[in-house]
Amino acid sequence: MAVRIHFSDDDLAGIRLAQAPDPMWEALLSMHMLQTDTGSAVFGGWRGRVRRELAAGVRPLLRLAPPVGYRRSFAVLRPSGRG
Repeated sequence: MAVRIHFSDDDLAGIRLAQAPDPMWEALLSMHMLQTDTGSAVFGGWRGRVRRELAAGVRPLLRLAPPVGYRRSFAVLRPSGRG
């Protein structure tokens, strides 16, 4: 089943792009990639190095960011005023 989404001119005019990467989103998405085997051609080397070097005491933190299912949103909350 194909889904088609139509954006009006007003919709497109309202799009805002981040001025810089968000460190918390980058950390969260990196934790997701670390726990999967997707994108091996691009992420395989990085993933292997990090998995080997990741301290045992840090590994339980990965449970806070499962690559599928429920994600705790506190990891990416923004302070008020940051938009």
